[in-house]
Amino acid sequence: MKRHIQTTGIRQWAGEDLLELQSEPLKAIDNFFAEYGSCVLRGCSLTDNGDGTFRIAPGLVALEGKDVDQQPVFMVVPFAGTESTTLPVYLTLDHTIIRRTYVDDRLKPITYDYQAVLSSVRPEDGICLELSEDYFPRFTDVIQDPEHRFFTDAEREMLNQHDADIERIDRKDAEQDGRLDNHDQEIQRIDTKDAEQDNRLNDHDKEIERIDLKDAEQDGRLDDHDADIERIDLKDAEQDGRLDGHDSDIKQINSKDEEQDSRLDDHDADIKEINNKDEEQDNKLDGHDEDIKKINEKDKEQDNRLNDHDEEIKQIGLKNEEQDNRLDGHDENIREMVLKDTDQDSRLNNHDNDIKEIQLKNAEQDSRLNGHDTDIKEINNKDEEQDNKLDGHDEDIKKINEKDKEQDDRLNDHDTDMDQIQKKDAEQDNKLKEHSDEIEKINLKDTGQDSRLDRHDLEIEQINNKDIQQDDRLNKHDKDLEQISLKD
Repeated sequence: MKRHIQTTGIRQWAGEDLLELQSEPLKAIDNFFAEYGSCVLRGCSLTDNGDGTFRIAPGLVALEGKDVDQQPVFMVVPFAGTESTTLPVYLTLDHTIIRRTYVDDRLKPITYDYQAVLSSVRPEDGICLELSEDYFPRFTDVIQDPEHRFFTDAEREMLNQHDADIERIDRKDAEQDGRLDNHDQEIQRIDTKDAEQDNRLNDHDKEIERIDLKDAEQDGRLDDHDADIERIDLKDAEQDGRLDGHDSDIKQINSKDEEQDSRLDDHDADIKEINNKDEEQDNKLDGHDEDIKKINEKDKEQDNRLNDHDEEIKQIGLKNEEQDNRLDGHDENIREMVLKDTDQDSRLNNHDNDIKEIQLKNAEQDSRLNGHDTDIKEINNKDEEQDNKLDGHDEDIKKINEKDKEQDDRLNDHDTDMDQIQKKDAEQDNKLKEHSDEIEKINLKDTGQDSRLDRHDLEIEQINNKDIQQDDRLNKHDKDLEQISLKD
């Protein structure tokens, strides 16, 4: 590039020197903007006139076209603007030849005045700069490529805020992972507790089976007892036949019979009442409690057969009242357990669904929040792919502007997504708090179940003690029968 100088002395300047001084900077300017294609350098803003037309302000544009000699050129030229036109419009390179009389008195060109002129019809050769509402290529737009992007302070602050939000979300995810790990440990502890309770229930089943065997043994002894009583009755009949000559004995026997009939009637009434009570108990008992009911019915039957005395029948009635109260409490506890189990199942299902949703949400968050730099890289790769596919310089510029608008929309969507993620985090915090409350309730429920199992163990122990007492009474009864047999 030539740079004219002048040293001490008088230099004779020629016309070509002036032309050279003009052409050197213009060449630099034109070649610089030619790298980026036709675009608006300054001005040319659009104003809606409200009647379907637009005002285009004056400005400066870079245009591809042809010079006076119809050779391809690229120039920076002014645009005079227009007060009213429809869109789109097409700016093309044009020129005016300014002439002046030379010293030889001949009119010759002195200036080629190049400018941008407006047309509503696209030129046939397609060489133009298109302007519309949706497509307005400025130099700040076309100068950006996949490796160079302009950001305003607000956009840079937004990106920095995005990075901070992503870091906060990562910390939040780590915190949630920790809480979920604790949750898994708590669920594992609950499963262990359930297994322990299952073992205790299995032990209860074995104990009930042993009690059933004991009851069968007692039934056999009671059957022997009935046979002995029947034999005694036959013996009494024989003695009545032999002692019918004694009025006193007959009177005593009759009185005894009346007394026995009365007591037997009372006994029948008590047995009927007990049977009715047993039927009511049968309707109330279910599952595991059905086994307990059978034990209580067997105890009641044994009490009926053993209790030949009115005081013992009264004790049976008191025992039945106590059993009614305990069975009522047991029924209420069973209903509460069923309702609680249903509630637990529902809450555990909700828990599983919540955990699954959290995992899906975390996966979605990981995918969407794997780094703003990655998103920018994908956008840049997409821009590069689009640049490679675009035909025509004008179409390239249009696609770049459309891509910039899409990026603006995606940045806005990103801000919206950030707000949604923050809301989702708040919802997850609330759910985790509710989950913690539910786990605390489950722990309280386990404590209650432990208490009920301990009470169950105590009841089985009481049944065992009752069996021991019944065995003692049966042994005593056997001895009494043996003494009666010896006496007979």
